[in-house]
Amino acid sequence: MMINKDKELINNRQYVSRLAPSPSGYLHVGHLQTFTAAYERVINNNGKLIFRVEDLDIKRCKQEYLIDIINDLDWFGIKWHEGPNRLDYSIEQHKYYYQSMRMTYYLKAWKKLLDKGYIYPCPYSRKDVERSLSAPNEGDEEIIYPITLRPNYMINKYSNIKHNDSI
Repeated sequence: MMINKDKELINNRQYVSRLAPSPSGYLHVGHLQTFTAAYERVINNNGKLIFRVEDLDIKRCKQEYLIDIINDLDWFGIKWHEGPNRLDYSIEQHKYYYQSMRMTYYLKAWKKLLDKGYIYPCPYSRKDVERSLSAPNEGDEEIIYPITLRPNYMINKYSNIKHNDSI
C-alpha cells in the first residue's frame, strides 16, 4: 500500500528546476548551455523554473554582473517563474532567492550536522588531498582514498574538540 501512495506522490509532483548563476562575472557559453538545457526540461515536463542567485562570494559578486546575466538570459528567450527578473532584481523583493540572505538557515544546518558528528575538521589542504589522490596505487585500477583522510580516522583523531573550539 505504501508503494502505491509513494508513486502517487511522485506522479503528482511538478517538475522543478533552477538556474543558479554566480554574479562573479558575465554570462558565458557554458552557463548558457546549462541554463538552456534546464529551460528545455522545464518546458518538456510542464514544470517550473526558479532563478537563484549564488552570491556567497561577496568579494567577487557584483550587481552589474547579475543585471547583465538576467538581461542576457531574457534576450536568449529563457524565462523563469520565480526569482529576480529583468524588471525587479532587488534583494528586498527576492531575498529567498539570494543565497547570501539565507546564511542563518545554512548555519543552523551546519550546526546540526556538526552536533551529529557528520562533519569534522580536516587538517589537510586541498593540495594535500589532491596529492594523495594522485599517488600511485600498485596493483589496483581504482584510486584508493588514504585512510588518514577518511571520516572514521578524522572523527577518532579529533573527537576531543568541543563545538565552541576553533575548527
